[in-house]
Amino acid sequence: MTEITADPVEEKKGTFILFSTKNKLTRTELKMAFRVKKGRLISTKGKNWQIGRLFDRLIAIKKSLPDEGKYFNFDQNKKVTHIYIVAQRSCTTSFGLLKYFDQFLGGYDTSPSALEKLQNLIMEYGDVVYFYEHGEHAISQLKQAANQIVQNGIGTSKKLDASIAQLKIEIDDLAKPNLEHTKAKINLWCEHHKWTHIDSQNEVQNDLQNQLAA
Repeated sequence: MTEITADPVEEKKGTFILFSTKNKLTRTELKMAFRVKKGRLISTKGKNWQIGRLFDRLIAIKKSLPDEGKYFNFDQNKKVTHIYIVAQRSCTTSFGLLKYFDQFLGGYDTSPSALEKLQNLIMEYGDVVYFYEHGEHAISQLKQAANQIVQNGIGTSKKLDASIAQLKIEIDDLAKPNLEHTKAKINLWCEHHKWTHIDSQNEVQNDLQNQLAA
C-alpha cells in the first residue's frame, strides 16, 4: 500500500465526508447541499484507491467482532466510493445529510499528518490480526497432526491436547490485549477527528469570525 505522507511545509486541514453509492455524485449538487463555497470530490477508483481503502479498513475495524473472528468486519455493500473534501467547519449539515442519508458513511476533520497516523495505527492493528489468525491456523493444524499421531499409537491424546491448549492460552494472552489496545487507539483517533457538525449558516459565519479574531 502506498504510504500517505504529510507535507511538513503545508499542513492543509479538511473535512472528509464519506459516501457509498452507485449513483453519480456531482460537485455542484454537493456544494448546494452542504452550503459550501468550494469543495473537492474524489472517486476512490483509480489513483485514489489508497484513501478509499484506508477508510474502508477504518470502518471495518470499528465494526469488528474479534470474539467472532471478525477482525475486519467489512460490509461489501457499503464500501467508500466517494469522498467530498471541504474546509473544516465551513459547511452546514442538515440538508446535506438529509439529501444523502442513505449514501452517507461518516465524516472526519483531518489532515495529512493525522491520516498518516491513522494509517500507521491500522497497520499496527493488521500486524496483530496477522499474528492471531496465523496462530489459530497453526493450532488447527497441530490438532489435526495430534489426532493422526494418536491414531497411529505414537502419543497420548491427553498429553497432546494439554500442550495445544497451553499454546492457545499463550497466543490469546499475547494477542488479545494488543488487539484491544490498538483498537482503542483507533477509536480514540476517531473521537479526536470526528466531524464537527454545524447546523446553520449563522454558526458557520460565527465560527469563521471567531477564527479570524483569534
